[in-house]
Amino acid sequence: MKKGSVAIFAMLIGGMIYLIWRPESLLMFAWAEALGLLHMVDALREFGNEYLPNPPAWFLNSLPHALWMFCGIVLLETVWRKESIRWFLFWTIGLITVSLFSELGQISGLLPGTYDFGDIAGMLVASIAGYAVTIGANINQGEENNENGYY
Repeated sequence: MKKGSVAIFAMLIGGMIYLIWRPESLLMFAWAEALGLLHMVDALREFGNEYLPNPPAWFLNSLPHALWMFCGIVLLETVWRKESIRWFLFWTIGLITVSLFSELGQISGLLPGTYDFGDIAGMLVASIAGYAVTIGANINQGEENNENGYY
């Protein structure tokens, strides 16, 4: 399976978790209503709640963020892999840093939301998995880009 497909799948799963189990007070539900998609979202929510009526808190709150972090790292690799590992690392470290500081901003009250150590743990696992997938796949495929300093 291509890395980009894995990344998109992770993003879709994270989005589906939000659509099915998160509160309808979130802004995305107003967007769905404005686009005339609320009936489809309601059908998804009914289906999901029938099969998993009370998902654990980590599933609802931390897993989507971790999946999006994984997706971001893998997609950034697909953009920068022909250029330079320096740019790939610059953007992925930036992504991780912004995510980490947004979570820490919640603890201090600077940003809205609820601090959760599970989010930080999820970010760490997702970051490691993202790097493992991108670097491991390139090594296994024998991709070498020595002139640009990549892998």
